[in-house]
Formats: sequence, structure tokens, C-alpha cells
Amino acid sequence: MMLKVFAFECLFVAIVICKADIDAEDFLTSFGYLNRNAFNGVSVTDAIKDYQSFNNLKVTGVVDANTKAEMAKPRCGNPDRHGYNGYSKWTKTTLTYSFRNKCEDLSDGAVRQTIREAFKVWSDVTHLAFTETSGKGDITIGFNNSPFDGPGRVLAHAYFPPEGRLCFDEGERWVIKTTGTDLFEIAIHEIGHILGLEHSNIQGTIMYPSYSGYRPNLQLHYDDRRRIQQMYGIKTGTGTGTGTGTGTGTGTGTGTGTGTGTGTGTGTGTGTGSCTDKVIDCSKNLAYCRSPPQWHEYMKVSCAKSCRFC
Repeated sequence: MMLKVFAFECLFVAIVICKADIDAEDFLTSFGYLNRNAFNGVSVTDAIKDYQSFNNLKVTGVVDANTKAEMAKPRCGNPDRHGYNGYSKWTKTTLTYSFRNKCEDLSDGAVRQTIREAFKVWSDVTHLAFTETSGKGDITIGFNNSPFDGPGRVLAHAYFPPEGRLCFDEGERWVIKTTGTDLFEIAIHEIGHILGLEHSNIQGTIMYPSYSGYRPNLQLHYDDRRRIQQMYGIKTGTGTGTGTGTGTGTGTGTGTGTGTGTGTGTGTGTGTGSCTDKVIDCSKNLAYCRSPPQWHEYMKVSCAKSCRFC
């Protein structure tokens, strides 16, 4: 198999795989499961097992039909395994973004609106803010044919902070929020990488590496939200409270015989903020209220009412 390397702004560390037949070793190398140059590295069999485990497949150590089918799915070009621990994040919460070029399939206005909405998905749940700029932004976005592999397979890739480059494959037939290769969902995923998120092995998350097709009413999965908020904090709203107070008063009176008096008093009261959920889908995820343990703090803040924490 011929490997191609391009000196290009969107040059990516992963090897681009030909669409024809999937070479399992090339695939596993490209996406971080196998390092052919490592001393005492993992075997191909162990790499296959790791891939199967990550993608919730039966762990056999051989490239069976289900494994081939998963490898053949369109996906993000970022590796699933990076060979290092930890993550990088932006040191500021207000970021700018700019476009390097235009998409051939879609109007400029439609692309800009879609990317703006994709950024908003992340800013709605964190303290992050994103603004488009006409100059070079912290994040740059482009559509390119190289070093991609044409329609299918690798759809896009992005770089972790502070690099901030997002590259879409111009060879794809891009659509917006309809059946096909949905620019909206792929953009949300790649922005996740730009913010510092690695791939998730939980199916249904935005950060799952493969793309299974258009999903209407797309929202962040709990795991996506939890991970990004661990990095950048939870966007909180303002609460309102009501209070009641009681007052006492004294009065004096003058008169013949008996006297009456009137008095005035003032009182102070304290109130507590309303008990609410900060996200809209708490009722669907009540099982996370108390277990597993890593969800407890997130649910306590985000779903206080549904989980009966208040």
C-alpha cells in the first residue's frame, strides 16, 4: 500500500488509508492502536483486541466481519489512542475562529451559520465563548482535498489546543442537518477535539470516532457534557429567591382613663433560590443520579430537581 504524505496546512499525523481494501495493520497504526516502531510494542493481535474493546465489539483478536464493518465506517481522522496521558486545554475562555476557504457544496452563509451553531453547542454548557473574526482566529477552519482520501472513510480531523486547526474533507458531499454527511454533527465533534477532548468509546456520544449517519434533534450526550465541563466548568444560570419576614412594634398612648397606642415594626427575611434542572434531558437519565460515582457531582449541579438533591 502506498503511503502519501503532503506538505500542506492540514497535514495530519494519521496515515491516510486507501478506500479500496482495509489493511488492518495500516488502520490500527493510523488510529493509534499499533506502533510498528516501538520497542517491545503490542502485537497485531493485541492491537485488534484493543480496537474491538474500544468499539464495543466482541474481543476475538482477529479481524472478523463485525470488526471489518466497523473499520469501514466513515470516521474522524484523529487517532483513538494517542500514546500519552493527559490532555491539553485552552488557557482562555474567549476564543476567535476564522475560515481559510469555502466549501464547494454549500453556500458561504450556510456554512458560517452551521459552524456558529456548532460552537454554540459547546458554549451553551461551559464558560467558553466563540466569535468569528475576519483575521486569523485562534481556531482556523478549512475544506481541503489533501491529505484526505476522497468520499467516505476519513471525514475531517482537528488539532488539540493550542494548535486550533479544523480540516474538513472537501471530497465529501456535505449536507446540513439532513440525510448524508452532516456538517453540523461533524463540526461539533471536531470542535470537541479543538477544545481538548479525545475520542469516547461510548456509542451515541458526539465524541465517538465513527459516524453512523444523520441524527435529528442532536444534543450533547451526558458523557460529552461531563468531560467538557470538567475542563472548562459548568455554565450556571442565576437563581431567584423569595423571603418572608415578621415584625414587632411597640406603642405608647396618652389619655384619660385608658389609653391606646399604635406601633410600627419592620421585619427581614431570607430566601433560597429555586430548585431547578439546568439541562433539559434529566428525566431520561435518572439512573446516573447516584451511580456510577463519577457522575454524582455533575448530576448534583445539572439535575438537582429531578435527582431530588434539593
